[in-house]
Amino acid sequence: MSKKIVISCVSIILMVIIAFIYFAIYKEDSELQETKTKEAQLDSIMQIREQWREQQMQEKTFHWNVAESNEIGQVIFEKIAEAGIQKTECFGNGRLVSINGVRCRKKDDAKITCSYTPRIVFATCDNKPVTYLEKTERFKSSPQSDSVAAKKDLANKLREADFSDLVSEIKGLR
Repeated sequence: MSKKIVISCVSIILMVIIAFIYFAIYKEDSELQETKTKEAQLDSIMQIREQWREQQMQEKTFHWNVAESNEIGQVIFEKIAEAGIQKTECFGNGRLVSINGVRCRKKDDAKITCSYTPRIVFATCDNKPVTYLEKTERFKSSPQSDSVAAKKDLANKLREADFSDLVSEIKGLR
């Protein structure tokens, strides 16, 4: 065999060995990169889960969900606000807090009387009911010439009422 053939064969063998080593290292490097990417994704998922768990473990926040124009609602809010109810946007593990409506009836003498048994409803931020608290006491207005006056009289009676039992129950819901 000639010297050129031997050098050519050795060169080809060396190139094959170098190509094999290169692709082996490249493959190992790409597998390492893929593993790192999967680990990073897993870490990200774990962080999201941990944040969600922390959010679920946080104390619930209560967010008032009654129109400002509702006089009875404003009186109830004043009575129970010390339980930590806020007039803010509901978020996360928070609860929307709303109340039931007032009932007004016309009597035979054409006078109107309004009655109200406070019922406070708690719902998730997407408005799915969770629980409610209800006072057993029923409040009633004196007969009035119109419903506005009857509701005002009822609001005044509610201002004088003791709501400390509901406040402590709301605090217990946290």
